[in-house]
Amino acid sequence: MNPSHLKETMAAESARASAAVGVDIGGANLKLADSSGASVACSFPMWSQAERLAQCLRTQFAALCQQTQRRYTRVAVTMTG
Repeated sequence: MNPSHLKETMAAESARASAAVGVDIGGANLKLADSSGASVACSFPMWSQAERLAQCLRTQFAALCQQTQRRYTRVAVTMTG
């Protein structure tokens, strides 16, 4: 393996391992987006399903991880709902 290819491979692996994700818990939707622009969203009426928030977050994080093949080590959350 040539040195430049090794450097690119290591940089790509580092980006996958330390990606950041933002979470928006809104009144009607739950949205996640990562630092590369990948995103997932689902309808989530907080006013009538608040008890399902943890499960919905797990499901959406799993979907984003599967889509991007990344592990997220940094998370920022905003709650507008």
